[in-house]
Amino acid sequence: MDARQEETILLVEDQAVIAMAERMTLEKHGYRVIIAPTGERAVEIAAAEPDLDLILMDIDLGPGMSGTDAAKLILADRDLPLAFLSSHTEPEIVRKTEGITSYGYIVKNSGETVLIASIHMAFRLHAEKRARMQAEARNRAMLDANPDVMLLFDERATIIDYHAGDPAQLLVAPKSFLNRQIRDVVAEDLAQLTEDSIAQVLESGAFVSAEYQATHSGEQRHYESRFVRCGAQNVLMISRDITERKRHEERIRLLSEMLDAAPNSILVHDLDGRFLYANQKACEINGYPYHELMTMNLRDLKDPESASVVEKRMKMIRERGCAVFEAENRKRDGTVFPVEVYAKLVTWGETPAVLSIADDISERRKAESQLRLQALVLDQIQDMVTVTDLDGTVTYVNQAYERLLGFEESDLVGQPVSVYGEDERRGATQEEILSETREKGWWRGQVVNVGKDGSAHILDCRTQVVRDDGGTPVALCGISTDITEITRMYEALRKSEQRYRAIFEHLPVGLCYYDSNGVCLECNQAMAQIVGVERSALIGFDLKSQEDQAALSIVQRALRGEEVQFEGEIRLGAYPEPRWIKSHQVPLTGPDGEIHVIGIVEDYTERHLLEQQLRRSQERLQILSANILDTVSIVDPDGTLLYVTESHRQLGYAPEDLVGSSVFSLLHPEDLEDAKRAFAEGANGRGTITKAYRVRRADGRYVLIASRVQVVFDEDGTPRYGVISGRMTP
Repeated sequence: MDARQEETILLVEDQAVIAMAERMTLEKHGYRVIIAPTGERAVEIAAAEPDLDLILMDIDLGPGMSGTDAAKLILADRDLPLAFLSSHTEPEIVRKTEGITSYGYIVKNSGETVLIASIHMAFRLHAEKRARMQAEARNRAMLDANPDVMLLFDERATIIDYHAGDPAQLLVAPKSFLNRQIRDVVAEDLAQLTEDSIAQVLESGAFVSAEYQATHSGEQRHYESRFVRCGAQNVLMISRDITERKRHEERIRLLSEMLDAAPNSILVHDLDGRFLYANQKACEINGYPYHELMTMNLRDLKDPESASVVEKRMKMIRERGCAVFEAENRKRDGTVFPVEVYAKLVTWGETPAVLSIADDISERRKAESQLRLQALVLDQIQDMVTVTDLDGTVTYVNQAYERLLGFEESDLVGQPVSVYGEDERRGATQEEILSETREKGWWRGQVVNVGKDGSAHILDCRTQVVRDDGGTPVALCGISTDITEITRMYEALRKSEQRYRAIFEHLPVGLCYYDSNGVCLECNQAMAQIVGVERSALIGFDLKSQEDQAALSIVQRALRGEEVQFEGEIRLGAYPEPRWIKSHQVPLTGPDGEIHVIGIVEDYTERHLLEQQLRRSQERLQILSANILDTVSIVDPDGTLLYVTESHRQLGYAPEDLVGSSVFSLLHPEDLEDAKRAFAEGANGRGTITKAYRVRRADGRYVLIASRVQVVFDEDGTPRYGVISGRMTP
């Protein structure tokens, strides 16, 4: 008996003796045998018995269904190997069975060896058939799952067959291209590409790849094709729509360009610090070429002393997922510079990594330092400074405003400018100031502010629109000088001759009284200084003889009885260069009944020049400081002058002449010890020191200056420098 797993054979034989003999032979060889004496019974057994492995079918089964008919019915429902077993050897009988199955035709009485060999052959043929069918099914499934379009060409570029996993990928319907040359189906350029590729494949035998564009459903799309030999004279073209890949590649290209164009340094490194990506800005600010930077580690950009800090930050990023911090990087040339870093844990491919976006904040650090210095200066000056948004909401006030009005900063910031109060009888309203500033870009005039205690303060206010680098208005700023006292002096001048004389002689503005002929009858010393001549030379001078047409026009208009207010550029007296003045000419009826005129003149040339210079500068301080009247200086702890304002020119000094010298060298010897004690008290944390000292002018004379001294300390309490503001007293 063969050593095989038991297989079941259906033996269809109408002669019982033969059936028994064949059964014994088959069972001898290890087969399980089921006998069917008729064709009808064979069909029934085949339908009911699922474990049948092979059928031996006699052709002549006597009355009823023949073996060939039974075979047809059985094979219509089941795929089984079926061999005919018959005593007939006529050719026509054999041909008849070949049309039904091809697993063998066994002649009865051929012997046991032939029978068993034929059965083995039938099993082998059936196994091969099943394997072939399974392979074909797999190939068909793989082919159908492939989204590519396949076209088979002959040597004349005629399309002889095709396959499309997705028929929607075809440029035209199959009936429009089968058995037609490619030139008759597609555009000239694509046809030429196809013909050339086919010819190249047939000539060389190697495959050819090509990319092209074609219109599909009204849309221009990208394709990639591969041409390979298929047989002696045929070429298979496999075409794939790569439009989405092209779009993805284009997105990647654009993203890469965008990252390289970014103003920030962008780095990606793994958790050990090895760089995986760097954009152009990262290479630029660190001073390394890309190929060199990509061989480095994050720690190579840091000082060796900061290694522990790097580890702490990496741990923080791993724990929190992201972090923002400031650090210092070292360039290729050894230069150390500050950066602000946003770091986030990401996945780079399959690798955990850190995305770092960094900004070089060197300029910002410098700007912050400058701003701190500017803010300190602003808080020291005695003029009031305020900044609002374009709607008039207060965003900044200096300490002078707090001192004048008695408010805390928190009382003012965030409030509309109406919080300052107003008195439209004696000055402009806040709405008028806002409206005209926004319209003209600037405004100057008188305004009344009301303190927290209800006191009224008359201010000379100058406002201006603040613009960004592009010229867009971003804020409004105003600088105000408290002129409450001087305004009261003006009012007293009109009410009392006695008070007028006292004010006339001591008023810091120029006053001139001239008759109906324009001859100066009286003037004060300030007026003589404004004109640049001795007072005695000015008295008796015919003002109508002036060459400057603007000055002459002012006098003529005033002599006609017109109250004239003028502010601007004019040429006066002995000065070769024009001066900037603010003039108010008031016509009066003199003792003789004729028109006499009182002229009030303020020379603000120096202030105007300073304002012009500061307006051209950048930053808010350069705009806000345009009207500072006080002297402001910054000294180190031993009194050496580090910085002085232009207002020191009032003392006859150029700022550059004072920087580097000792502030104590300018004081009167009798005030020196007191000043040093005051400075020491400030350095000991006493706070702001207010004193008045005699200061030597460049011409050797001493003037009395009311000074405020504030010492600025480091975080550890060490005096860093002192800020001194002063104002000359009459």
